[in-house]
Amino acid sequence: MHRIGRAGRFGTPGLAVTIYDRELDEKAFWNIIKHYKMEAKVQKLDGGPNQIASLLDGLTEKGMD
Repeated sequence: MHRIGRAGRFGTPGLAVTIYDRELDEKAFWNIIKHYKMEAKVQKLDGGPNQIASLLDGLTEKGMD
């Protein structure tokens, strides 16, 4: 696990991305999310690069340059 230090710093919007490639890593990730009751804050991205670009554009529109 890694603490994200610059995503959303000082109340500004931020985006943290976790990348995994093994089923075991995915299970561990979701166990952590459930333990800390963060399900509402986590979104699985299945849309590829276009979905990520759209999320980043949305953050820019909210004032994150």
